Amino acid sequence: MLQDYAKKRKGNSFQVTRLGNDAVIIRGLCKGEQYQDRFSTTITVKPRGPKRTRMEIKISSGNPAASSKDLEMAARELFQIVEKGTGIPPVE
Repeated sequence: MLQDYAKKRKGNSFQVTRLGNDAVIIRGLCKGEQYQDRFSTTITVKPRGPKRTRMEIKISSGNPAASSKDLEMAARELFQIVEKGTGIPPVE
């Protein structure tokens, strides 16, 4: 799903860097529609039981002028892409 997203939007790229029983790690660069910076991303997905999974998104920028608001928007956008692609509803 992230690779399809990256193909449709220039400036984005994602690839699986680790695939195992205990975790899947996806690294990439993302550039959203609401912000201009490209952010380095690491998404870690770990199983937490038979029907539970934990996803952690870490985003950073090499640009010292990047705002925390832009980083938060990028994380939220990535989460929505994954959520939409998997069809898994968010935990409330």
